[in-house]
Amino acid sequence: GEAPVKGAQVELRSGMDWYAGLSWRGQTGADGRVQISGLPRSEVSLLVQASGFASYSGRLSALLPGGGSEHRIVLRPGVAVHGTVVDASGTPVVDARVAARPASEPFPLVDPRRDGAITDSNGHFQLPDQMPGSYRFVIAHPTLVAENMSPIALTPHSSPIELVAVRGASLRGSVVDVGGDPVAGAEVGYVVQGSVPWRSRRRAVTDERGEFLFTALHAGDADVVATSARASSAIEVVSVRAGEEESVALELNLAERIHGVVVDAQGEVLPEAQVLLEPVWTDAVGERNQWQARDRGLAIADGGGAFEFTGLPAGPYQLRAAAPGASSSSLHLATAMPASPGTTEYQLLASAEVTVSGRLLYQDGGPVPLFHVAIGAAGPVAFADLNGKFALRMPAGEHALRFSGPSFAPTQVSARALKDVDLGTVSVERGRSIAGLVVDEANMPVESAEVAAGALLTGDGSKLFIPDESIMARTTTTDAQGRFAFDGFGPHPITVIAGLQGAGRSRALQIPASTSGAEVTLSLEPTASLSGTIARDGKPVAETVVIATPIGTTATSFVVTGSDGSYAYDALPPGEYMVYPMIGGGGGKPKDMFIKTVKINSDRAAVRDIDIVSGTAQLAVLAVDAAGKPTAAQVLVFSEARAPSAPRTIDAFLDGSWLRGFDPGDEAVAVYLRGAPGQAAIVDTLLPGLYSACAARLPKQPGPPTGEITCGSVEVRAGAPASLELHLPADQRPQ
Repeated sequence: GEAPVKGAQVELRSGMDWYAGLSWRGQTGADGRVQISGLPRSEVSLLVQASGFASYSGRLSALLPGGGSEHRIVLRPGVAVHGTVVDASGTPVVDARVAARPASEPFPLVDPRRDGAITDSNGHFQLPDQMPGSYRFVIAHPTLVAENMSPIALTPHSSPIELVAVRGASLRGSVVDVGGDPVAGAEVGYVVQGSVPWRSRRRAVTDERGEFLFTALHAGDADVVATSARASSAIEVVSVRAGEEESVALELNLAERIHGVVVDAQGEVLPEAQVLLEPVWTDAVGERNQWQARDRGLAIADGGGAFEFTGLPAGPYQLRAAAPGASSSSLHLATAMPASPGTTEYQLLASAEVTVSGRLLYQDGGPVPLFHVAIGAAGPVAFADLNGKFALRMPAGEHALRFSGPSFAPTQVSARALKDVDLGTVSVERGRSIAGLVVDEANMPVESAEVAAGALLTGDGSKLFIPDESIMARTTTTDAQGRFAFDGFGPHPITVIAGLQGAGRSRALQIPASTSGAEVTLSLEPTASLSGTIARDGKPVAETVVIATPIGTTATSFVVTGSDGSYAYDALPPGEYMVYPMIGGGGGKPKDMFIKTVKINSDRAAVRDIDIVSGTAQLAVLAVDAAGKPTAAQVLVFSEARAPSAPRTIDAFLDGSWLRGFDPGDEAVAVYLRGAPGQAAIVDTLLPGLYSACAARLPKQPGPPTGEITCGSVEVRAGAPASLELHLPADQRPQ
């Protein structure tokens, strides 16, 4: 049984950049409870440590407006972690800081500076107990790094760990102005190349000679950029190797600026307004990652409302502004103003924040006591009100409000508000119910199993379900008879999965679209691990998402590669999976995926390496409507030589059913996703050969494309750009 844990140390940290984050701490009482106040409304991460238990870490979000949220954490016995750090000659390394990062956790929840243990005079270290699983051991030292960053499995029977530290790579450089004179005090950013926003970043400041030095770097590629108060350099891509020193020269030759003043609706200047600058994206893979390497997109206006962005590359941009204290979502939802570097002084209107309120009721008249509200593409805000009341702030204008909760079908309404507005009653349908039973291998009911259900379920390498990464999803636990029940799902397909620590996990079950309820039985099976490496053109693909999806379902899991391109899943149920790195970004961002299939069996670990070969051939795909005019579409490009026949619907592509029973062999199936917002989508890293290109019309409301897709074949040759025009059928969807 479960019992309260007294004296547990609880820490909350803001954001995912621990080098600049704040933290809040507390300790549980005899009832196992702790209350921490003064938290931001943004996402925070949680760390819990207690004697005799494994450390717990996770992310928390969607705090209740004006209040808080309550979370139940179950601590479990862990594995003692201790060992020795030695150098290449076997000599103990003293005063190195060692931290264990779960390889199955995609987010950077462990900070070596805060969570690491320092080696003693014998090179020994002792870490808090950890849950069994795969870990990357990080060594923080002025000159040394861990020789091996591949995941190490910890079990209750693990031996002490010996870590070998070797001299890391170094990067020495200089920063000069356009006249060739050294620049002192310039900031230099070293950002590991990858496809996640939180990839590793180091910073240095030039000395009086304009020089800088990075040491203890892991081998690999990185973007390096220098900035001063008035200018910046172009981004230089450097490749560093263990034990060797490379050099780079940076010139501050980008001095373009965008400047102006922020005003409110009355034309008055708005001191300390928030200003967001973004390029107008061309939909090229990696352009968002390069922009993030510059780290120059957010500014606070001065006391006179003035703002300035300097050292910008050429190109079109867009500006957004929000009042001081407005939420991050309000800033990103604000109306964008086009802007270009130059002498123009922009007068940027900060959208006033207005309050949108109302009451959420079932169609039979009863209030909805627990629900979330999301505005546009912003994250959801949680509400708990016995009368179904809600009130939240948003920028003035027209926005889509999406209501979701555990007892009703998701509902969307449009709200146009130039001032505070009461929407009155928003009616929701109770929707269909999903109920069932969870049983073990002996067909006996399983109590306290976690069950998740939704349109899209996303977990990581060990957790069953990550709420913020899933779509129209929720979770519950089974009762003493192994029963569970959900209410309020829409008529869309639903994926259901169950799991219990130490007892196994069920295979994902896909429930077809319907307005009727469903009754299911989920059988827990022992899980297995999956690991491998991702390489592109002979180099490791670092800090990039790797996705594993059971074919025929929408229950994905994702992890992130290490500096050596390695990845690891600790707990996947048996079945046939598609596995692929997602290079470029998630959501609607352009991306390249290289897919292999793998069969997971509960009696052994699985290994799947993916080696990517890039080409230089180019293909342009244009989607047009029935009148021959360019139309906004999602474009998918496949290599016909490596893939089965292309999927005929977006749903078939997303759940991988088009790959069922197909083994691509040594070479992965390359799939390139691009947006085509009324213009041609470009793929420029193709190998010569025959390709299928498909397009699906984008929905009228925000969300993924759905329904039938239109495909055609095209031959791509080296040195000669190819093009294909796809004629989409007439749009039959309701206006």
